[in-house]
Amino acid sequence: MRIKWTTEDDGPSVVEYGSQYSLKATGSSDDYSYLLFYRSPHIHDVVIGPLSPSTVYDYRLGMNSARNFSLKTPPNSLPFNFAVVGDLGQTVSSGSTLDHLAAADYDVLLLPGDLSYAGVEQPLWDSFGRLVEPLASSRPWMVTQGEYETERIPLIHPKKFVAYNMRWRMPYDADPATSSGSNLFYSFDVAGGAIHVIMLGSYADYDTGSPQQSWLAADLARMEQQRPQWAVAVMHAPWYNTNDAHHLEFEEMRVALEAMLYEARVDVVFSGHVHAYERFARVFNGSSDLCGPVHITIGDGGNVEGLVTDFLLPHPAISLFREASFGHGRFEVANATHALWTWHRNDDNVAVAADQVWITSLASDPNCQRKRRGERFWDAAAEHEGNLGGFFRRRKEERLLPRPRASRQHPHDPSPFFLPRRRPRSKALPKSPPLLSYLIFSAALRTGGASAVYYHHHGQKPRLLLDTSLLPPERSVGDEGPPPPFSSVLGASRRADGIGCRRRRLQQASTPPRTIATAESTP
Repeated sequence: MRIKWTTEDDGPSVVEYGSQYSLKATGSSDDYSYLLFYRSPHIHDVVIGPLSPSTVYDYRLGMNSARNFSLKTPPNSLPFNFAVVGDLGQTVSSGSTLDHLAAADYDVLLLPGDLSYAGVEQPLWDSFGRLVEPLASSRPWMVTQGEYETERIPLIHPKKFVAYNMRWRMPYDADPATSSGSNLFYSFDVAGGAIHVIMLGSYADYDTGSPQQSWLAADLARMEQQRPQWAVAVMHAPWYNTNDAHHLEFEEMRVALEAMLYEARVDVVFSGHVHAYERFARVFNGSSDLCGPVHITIGDGGNVEGLVTDFLLPHPAISLFREASFGHGRFEVANATHALWTWHRNDDNVAVAADQVWITSLASDPNCQRKRRGERFWDAAAEHEGNLGGFFRRRKEERLLPRPRASRQHPHDPSPFFLPRRRPRSKALPKSPPLLSYLIFSAALRTGGASAVYYHHHGQKPRLLLDTSLLPPERSVGDEGPPPPFSSVLGASRRADGIGCRRRRLQQASTPPRTIATAESTP
């Protein structure tokens, strides 16, 4: 557990804690300057522990100090309760939100950016510390940065996040093997590893190959191996927002990272930035998806600029609840399968539960299980209700390949495997490719060796049978039993070419529809 505090003089960086303050930990102190007008107090940084879970510890700052506090460590198992508040600030509404938080029983607070609203007024960092000290000294606060933490002035003060990195140091390097290398993005586990929390940086580079994107890929790969029961992501700028304020502002970040969170089966994404509250359905790529995360915007902690009330009309179907009011949220993970989300509105200084919903974890949904790499191609085929191997075995009966048409072979075929060319038979389908070609072709797809597959025939325009780059993100159903049908992928290609699909429609009509569990239910 990291303890940070400030002093005007350079006193000892020591924390005494435990029964009768019998334990002691030492750390370091530092300060910073901003422009020519401000120099920070001494900022002390001490890590104490190891600590027992669900235990209250008394501690004091410095040697024999009169500044005494107590903290409660989070539990090491479920249930686990988060408090969530964004864009806090230092206004009357901020004070109301903090009063409601003080009355709540939570284990960890998540704050998705815009903490003090200091900007160039650096003394506001000191007043913000005094404002949140009663709560931040008793429970862990895990934060990420917003635009107000940037504090960069071109040419005059080019370095970003100086005050934020100095005052709010997060455990990004607690484990050298999983370190992100930056205080702007990191992850941590709670409840004995049952919940994995990913803190993303909206104002750090997120493009392909960037440090944040590379770290996120590695972190999600580790998460896939550990298989936590819940996965939560926190960032400042929302990817989904039906308010006129900041609408589609971070679309590039969504395009760069959304598929990674979707593939990892992240359950909930919390964000701020927009000074209102909004809860979305499970969504991916702009559409409702029962295996996507629930996106929640909670930038209504208090801020300094007021609420934004101009929501877009008509009301999009994926937005389930939205309101421009100050408040905070509570995410109570009850067990491995269900969590209760509640948004509390600050209504006349009374916390009113204005929105509440039970959320089911994606890890417990058999339709949304994470897949091993070797299984994912076949799961993509299953999503298209199909069986690529069965296509080759039954294509004469299903008549899925088109009739030959006069055309030369495609000169720029990107596929590394070419099916053999044969002379067309008059008014008949092409003959089967040799068994060897089929085996090589199937092996290439199973191992991801081919990005596109064409069928070639003498005198026939090459037909694209499958472009794996256009398939959904890697998913799979496993190797148990025969491969699933693959008719709709080919059917989509045939429809694009204006070729009838009557036989495929008849086949689908005889197939019972799949049942998919709802994303939200009450335990």
